[in-house]
Amino acid sequence: MSAFRSFGSVIAGAAAVALLAGCGAGGPQSSDVPPTMSQSAASVQRAAGFSAFTSLARVGVKASRSSFAQPLPSLSPHGAHFFISDAADESVDLYKYDPLGLLKTIGGFNEPQGMCSHKKTAWLANTGASNLVHLNAGGKVIGTLADPGQYPVGCALDKQGDLAVANIISTSGGAGSVSIWTDAKGNPTSYPVAGLSRVYFIAYDPHGDLFVDGANASGVFELAERAKGQSAFTTVTVSGATINFPGSLQYADGALAVGDQSGSSGHSVIYQTHVSGETATVVGATQLADAIDAVSTCITPFATIIVGDAGSGDIQIYAYPAGGKPIHTISGGGSGGCAFIP
Repeated sequence: MSAFRSFGSVIAGAAAVALLAGCGAGGPQSSDVPPTMSQSAASVQRAAGFSAFTSLARVGVKASRSSFAQPLPSLSPHGAHFFISDAADESVDLYKYDPLGLLKTIGGFNEPQGMCSHKKTAWLANTGASNLVHLNAGGKVIGTLADPGQYPVGCALDKQGDLAVANIISTSGGAGSVSIWTDAKGNPTSYPVAGLSRVYFIAYDPHGDLFVDGANASGVFELAERAKGQSAFTTVTVSGATINFPGSLQYADGALAVGDQSGSSGHSVIYQTHVSGETATVVGATQLADAIDAVSTCITPFATIIVGDAGSGDIQIYAYPAGGKPIHTISGGGSGGCAFIP
């Protein structure tokens, strides 16, 4: 598919611009989000070749590879949980990580898509309402930030708590951009991304450098960086791989993880890259054997990666960076953004 499969249809002026295979349409909306809560019945399935699921923490490679700021000895997988958004159902699911299980479903959003976390809370790009929604660890809405004139689809926070948001396009159909809120408060500063027509995914590295990916006017993948303290984005060339369709970005294990929703094998791939100057050199690849269309992903401190697959509508959990077949699959669990709370 040539359309942006990882986010739903949005409105640009009077015409609907289909940005992926999802459903829903945005329009003039209030910045208030009246959440509702219900229990849903997502089905958890065991992958062939794996014994009954007991502990995600025991699967994967050494957890000491994690780049999470909190020291790993103080982390326990039993206290961790994660959010997954679902634009089709206009809801967000909250899952316990270990043992894996659905805790609750929060509804009342307008095309909820990308997510990010910071200090035990999560932010949600509420695309159709042109705002960002702040959720506490239990899934309660504790605030909103308006992103006027934009369709936000992804977010990231740096160590200081500045919130950066990828706007896929403007509400008038203009080029995508990045909005940044200092300390996640007040009004945003808008930054154009030269060369990008659509801006999809976004991530900070530990130094405060900001990366975005997306597509140029010809639909070709582009990666760009805004170095800390600079005002402009510059193009970064990916060396060692061809990215067919923009995927998620996350900094983990000392590398910028760059996703390709449509890998050459027909399944999604996460490339580990080292960035130097204007080049991101591929140093490893995580093949997601069952992911047809991996959207936002969460690389956890426990050597796993949580994947929302827009192709199947399922949530898949893989060993990271080993990849291969999923450790676990949650059928019909959603295919949008992911935020992990360790």
